[in-house]
This record gives sequence, structure tokens and C-alpha cells, in this order.
Amino acid sequence: MRERDRLGDACDADRGLSEMLGYVIIFGIVLSSVLLLSASGTSTLEEIRDTEQGTNAERAFDVVADNMAAVYKRDSPSRATEVDVGNSELYFGDQTAIKVELLEGGTVEESYSEAIRPVVLRTATDTKLVYEAGAVFRTEREGGTMLLDPPLLLSERRVHVPIIKTFTPSIQAVSGSTVLLRGKSTNRSVLFTPDTLASGPDELQLNVTSPRYEIWERHFEEETPLSCTTDPSTETVSCNMAITTDTVYVSLQEIELSLIL
Repeated sequence: MRERDRLGDACDADRGLSEMLGYVIIFGIVLSSVLLLSASGTSTLEEIRDTEQGTNAERAFDVVADNMAAVYKRDSPSRATEVDVGNSELYFGDQTAIKVELLEGGTVEESYSEAIRPVVLRTATDTKLVYEAGAVFRTEREGGTMLLDPPLLLSERRVHVPIIKTFTPSIQAVSGSTVLLRGKSTNRSVLFTPDTLASGPDELQLNVTSPRYEIWERHFEEETPLSCTTDPSTETVSCNMAITTDTVYVSLQEIELSLIL
């Protein structure tokens, strides 16, 4: 009788231990699932937020580009764009440069060089939207693309190279608030016309020095008649094309930039 009692007690103990182990295992599985779902949900929310930030930044720079175009295309004296910076940072980038040369018989007849101050919006994920020389770029760690082409006209019948020079008297940066990006026309001039030379140029050379020189080069090669080479050491793309028309223009639009809180 005592033996059966001991066996019964042992069975009860084993069953209790088994139930306890089962509970621990199930609890561990549930906890792991909750943590996994929580981590997955957090990751998904962060991805959605980052995507929205990038999309909003692109939209903002679409408006920036349109307002700048109102200055250099439609003769507006100034335009301002409201930018909700949020967790991003809006600032004026390092100077870049554009050089335009017109040649005749291999000799440079006219040369124009301008320094340009780009506008940069950098998001929390280090995606950058850049307005530079009339073009808009989106760059990321793995590369970049041109979202809006510069206002160049390069055809057999007409050549027009507008230099869109943005500049600022002081370096500024803003984050965590809404800001007005203002562009004010300070000078508009035509540098070269068909009457500038007795005979028209037969070659155009165009150089751009910029951290985005590879994107410029890709655009020029794929979308224009220009043939280009690059120099990574100076971040410069150098391009040229034959001119087959007497209708050649080079113009300059200077736009002073400022950030208004």
C-alpha cells in the first residue's frame, strides 16, 4: 500500500513538472512571438516613416525647382517656398562650379565660369535632395539620380546654355522647424548671342565640378548630344559637342538664397 502511495506521489510530481515545463515552453514561444512581431512592427513603421520623409522631401523640392524656374524663366523678382524640415536638415551645400566655353577652329573665343551654391535637404536616413544649377537630385549612400533636368537646350537648330547661379551671402542651416526658402533675382543677363562674334562658334565645351559629377555625366551622355569624360580627383565632368547652328545663346541668372524662420 505504501509502495502504491509512493508511486502515485511520484507520478503526480512528474505530471506537475511536465505541466510546468509545458507552461514555460508555451510562455517562451508566446513571448518570442510578441517580441518578433513588435520588432517587425517597429521596423515596418520606421520604413514607412522613412519612405514618407523621402517622398515629402521630393515634393518640397519639386516646388523649390518650380519657384526658381519662375525667377529665371518667367522673370519673377523673387519666390519663396515653405519647407517643413521636421527631422531633416535644410542647408546650403559646398560650392560647385560650371564653366561654358565656345570655340571656333579649336580656339576658345568666349569663356564663362560661375560658382554655384546648391540647396540641400538631408533626411534622417541620409537621403539628400539637392537643387543645383536648375536641376534636382536625389542621392543616397548607394548612388543617386537626377529627378529634374537642367534647362539646357542643345539641338541642331538652337543652342541655349542658361547658367542658373544660386548664391548666399552667409552659410545657413535649419532643422526641426518650418522655414521659408527664398530666392531673389539679383542679376539677369545674356552673355553670348549670335551677334557676339563675327562668325559663330563651332564647338561647345561644358564643365561641371560637383560631388554629383557622375550623375551629371550620366544625364549628359544619355539625354543630350554631349560627349563627356570625368575626373574623379576633381569631381569634374567635361563635355563637348559640335555646334551646327548660328543660333547660340549663353545666359546668366543670379539668384540670392536665404532661409527665413
